[in-house]
Amino acid sequence: MTAVGNIAFVAWQNTVSKSRNPLVLFVFAFLVVFLSAPLFRRLAIKFNVLDVPNHRKIHKESTPLLGGLAVYMGVVFGLALNTADLRPYSGLVIGSTIILVIGVVDDIKGLSATFRLIVQFVAALIVIGSGVRFSFLPNSSWGDAGEIILTLVWVIGITNALNYLDGIDGLAAGIACIIALFFSIICYQTNQIALALANTALAASCLGFLPHNFMKAKIFLGSAGSTFIGFAIAGMAVMGRWAEDNVVKLAVPVLVLGVPIFDMALTTIMRIKEEKISTIIEWLKYAGKDHFHHRLIDLGLHPTEAAFFIYCVSISFGIGAIAVSNEKAVIGILSIIQAFIIFTAIAILMVVGNRIRAHENAKEMPIAETRLKEIALERQKKIDETNVFYASSQWQRVRELVITEQGRICQECERPIRDDFDLAVDHIKPKDEFPELALEKSNLQILCRSCYSAKGSTYEESDMTTVSHTA
Repeated sequence: MTAVGNIAFVAWQNTVSKSRNPLVLFVFAFLVVFLSAPLFRRLAIKFNVLDVPNHRKIHKESTPLLGGLAVYMGVVFGLALNTADLRPYSGLVIGSTIILVIGVVDDIKGLSATFRLIVQFVAALIVIGSGVRFSFLPNSSWGDAGEIILTLVWVIGITNALNYLDGIDGLAAGIACIIALFFSIICYQTNQIALALANTALAASCLGFLPHNFMKAKIFLGSAGSTFIGFAIAGMAVMGRWAEDNVVKLAVPVLVLGVPIFDMALTTIMRIKEEKISTIIEWLKYAGKDHFHHRLIDLGLHPTEAAFFIYCVSISFGIGAIAVSNEKAVIGILSIIQAFIIFTAIAILMVVGNRIRAHENAKEMPIAETRLKEIALERQKKIDETNVFYASSQWQRVRELVITEQGRICQECERPIRDDFDLAVDHIKPKDEFPELALEKSNLQILCRSCYSAKGSTYEESDMTTVSHTA
């Protein structure tokens, strides 16, 4: 039976591999990630690989990382199952694996921005060394140098741009899924089957991760996951033969990746303008709430609403990329101009909206401070009145009379009260709520210190100053 089972499995695997069925690949990669993500979550909890909340993060509870390992498994297993020849992807697979490993180390114990940049540079060079680079400049030494430099900037930039988008639940994985799906569609249209399957595997893996990451995320991608996804997408964008015309060839990946490019450009421009960064290392190290999703939330959107808004923007530009892929250069230029105008309008609305909101908050601050002072004064007045009441000779006489009549027995635990230090007289009904009963002997009871403390802990803080007086 075992031999028959092995033969059947090999036959099934060969059939699937030769057919390169995208639906089988999609389902397989989806299930790998969906089923393995909880395992990596438990692993992250066991080894304390957690994203701890701080002032620049939106989530309120420590959340396990290592979700990127599940996505990596889905992509690699999907490619291994459905693509017979992985040689065209060798440089990208090696480079993205290096990025993933360094990301895991960064998630566990943290790495310097300089070291991460060096590793990204080396990984990008590995991809370029395998023959993956832009090819639209003249065939000359300066043209080759220019293409290598542009490819380095592109790969490193997109890698970090996807990492920057990983700021609210489901955003980075959702955007990556949309981007990979549109790349896959265009690849099928242009008969790039192997690259289409690779993008399908990535899209399915990101979609399989979303149920664990969207709305009250149970696990995060972590630096490992977001940078791995960004690196893989950047590499496949360079690998694609999107059009014969050089302008359209560049327009397609720029449109599909419009959201991460816009977010990176906007935050970089604003940080330079506000003198928050001045070097590439500072750019990598700086972490603030000034990204696309943060600005939408500041305008009043819920994080889930902000994620859906950005999804819609990404889908709209993906559709534009499909329309442009078979057109001439002028259409590509017009599409880029259109995208620039739309993103500029969004940026203006966000910046102006946040400025107005900040101005309104500044106006409200004095009102809030005044109200806080009034509350503090009212509370102090209440305490002062209470102290006067308990210092009065009338209260002292009533208290002594109650002690004399009721004896020195705690009326809660019924044990003898040893001395005055262990003695307390408490109001049965709070004085503030029943002022007419403040001096009624029937509303007073003798308590030991332990029972008084236990009873006192049940009152609100505002009542604690008015409920009792000890010997």
